[in-house]
Amino acid sequence: MCGSSLISKLDAKPAVYGVALGVLDGDPGVRPLCHVYVGSKAPWFEITDTLPQHETRPSHNA
Repeated sequence: MCGSSLISKLDAKPAVYGVALGVLDGDPGVRPLCHVYVGSKAPWFEITDTLPQHETRPSHNA
């Protein structure tokens, strides 16, 4: 084992858990809706799809 966390939990939302998608063997059956934090992506990485892009975290009102 590499010591990486497989699950995460936010203090602000204790009932919500995150799962590292790299641990899945098959298609999870969901697709991304947008790209977030593109303002801090590597300058050499090019996003080539047509999904909406957000420099930071999008507001829930948008």
